[in-house]
Amino acid sequence: MRVTVDQFKQGIARYLDSEITSRLQGFKRWLIPLGAVAVINAKIDALMSGSNLEMIKATGYVGEDGMIDIDRLYSDLVGVARTHGSVTENLPMLGDVTFSESDIEALRRYIQG
Repeated sequence: MRVTVDQFKQGIARYLDSEITSRLQGFKRWLIPLGAVAVINAKIDALMSGSNLEMIKATGYVGEDGMIDIDRLYSDLVGVARTHGSVTENLPMLGDVTFSESDIEALRRYIQG
C-alpha cells in the first residue's frame, strides 16, 4: 500500500493519541500530543525535502510521485525488530518508552486508516 505524506503524518498522530497519550495523566495528556505531533511533522517534512528525499527515494520507501510505500517500510522495520528485539528510548516528558514489533504493526494499521 502506498500513502501520501499527509496520510502518513495522520497515521502517526492517531498512533500517538491511541497508544501513548491514552496512558498519560495530568497536563502531559494535553501537552504531549501538541508537542510530539508538531516535532514529528517537522522531522517528516525535513526528510521529505531536498537531498533527503532523493536518498529516501533511492531506498525505495518513497516513489517518484512522493507516495510512501508502507508495505516495504513495514516489512523492513519488522525484520529489524525481529533481529534486534525491542528498543527503549528516553523521550522528553515521558521518560523511558519501549517500542516493539507490535508497535510497528499498530502504526501500520493507523497509517492505513
